[in-house]
Amino acid sequence: MKGFTLIEVLGVLILLGAISLITIPIVTNVIKDNKKTLYDIQIKNIEGSSRNFVAENLFKLDLSEGKKLGITLKKLKELGYLEENAIDPQTSDKFNDSTVVIISNKNNDILYTICATNECDLDGITYYGE
Repeated sequence: MKGFTLIEVLGVLILLGAISLITIPIVTNVIKDNKKTLYDIQIKNIEGSSRNFVAENLFKLDLSEGKKLGITLKKLKELGYLEENAIDPQTSDKFNDSTVVIISNKNNDILYTICATNECDLDGITYYGE
């Protein structure tokens, strides 16, 4: 008779189980880290789109000291500064169109803050295009 004994089959199964116990958490962490990296890249792309918007409209915008200007992702998309399909890699969903980029001037330095409407204090912000 040819074939494997029960002990040999069990040995292979135990070995495969041990390999799985080691590799699955490692692969899971790599995937999680890559999603975080992709998320950071998407945020930088949104900030870059906002910078382009400000650069092209600087003389039309009131960005005097202490002023805050808000622009939604929806508006950036409508104006052609942002891709329609900006995906949040952490959730695999599109970024919410109501996410706001807050553009402010502090000591003549233009600052960009990206936040969902439920994460930030949006009082005192003038919205572009409204």
